[in-house]
Amino acid sequence: MEERSPVTLVLTYNNSDICFSKGSCNSLKVENNIINRICNGNSFRKSLKRKTIEDEEMSYVPLSSPAVLNSKKPRMIYHGRSFPITRLLEHLDCCTLRSIIETLVDRHPTLFSEVVGLSSLPDLFSVISLLNGMEEQVRCSFPYGGDIRGEYAYNRIRPVLQKFMDALVEYMIIFSPPYQKSRNLTLTFLDHISSMLHRLPEWNNPVHNYYKEELYDSVSNAWISVISSMSKEGFDGINGNEWIAKLIKHNETSGGRFKRVIDTARNELACFFIEKDLNVSFSNNNRLGFDFASCY
Repeated sequence: MEERSPVTLVLTYNNSDICFSKGSCNSLKVENNIINRICNGNSFRKSLKRKTIEDEEMSYVPLSSPAVLNSKKPRMIYHGRSFPITRLLEHLDCCTLRSIIETLVDRHPTLFSEVVGLSSLPDLFSVISLLNGMEEQVRCSFPYGGDIRGEYAYNRIRPVLQKFMDALVEYMIIFSPPYQKSRNLTLTFLDHISSMLHRLPEWNNPVHNYYKEELYDSVSNAWISVISSMSKEGFDGINGNEWIAKLIKHNETSGGRFKRVIDTARNELACFFIEKDLNVSFSNNNRLGFDFASCY
């Protein structure tokens, strides 16, 4: 009998070709072999498909994914931060800021020393320049024509005049001890405002001259305070002869309103009251170069 090659049985399942010899196994073994081959094939395809999907996911990561966000620097957050007072203050003008500080000091008087300690005192040049400007405003407020000492003129300039006189008193406090340590600066400032005081208008109604008389009294007290301290603590290079001559001139210009100052100077600084030294020339122009306006 002619020998033939083994018959090969080919079964197809899920597009998989499974080949085995017909005479090599019984039906049970064939069935188990088919099942194992099919299961192994399906597992391999599922594993391959899963790997392909994971590779695709790894190749494309959206910008909003946590992985991308975590790779950047952490964003600044505003939760929990205190109110940025610096940003609020940098948009305030000088007048508003000054008003806020004044209100705080009025409500909390204990802040006064803190504000004074943190603030620098104004320099003499800027203060005199400011006062000169205020004096010019008083001059420009006078009406044209009419009685410049009458009621109409007084009512016309009273607001700016009162503001100017208040500034003289308040700056005098700043340039006096204990806030001002230099007596030479104090004397120079008193010399300037005394000249300004002489030029303030006098009114027909004596009642309207009350504030000017009060201001003369305050300035005289400031002069006396400085002179008394000089007699006790020394002159620190101050030219006593020059200042005595200026005081005498101020007393003459004011009509004797500085008599108390002169009397104090004679008692405290007697060594400077020598007749030949009182002929020191006195100029209405101050050392800072300001040309004071003529009297009203």
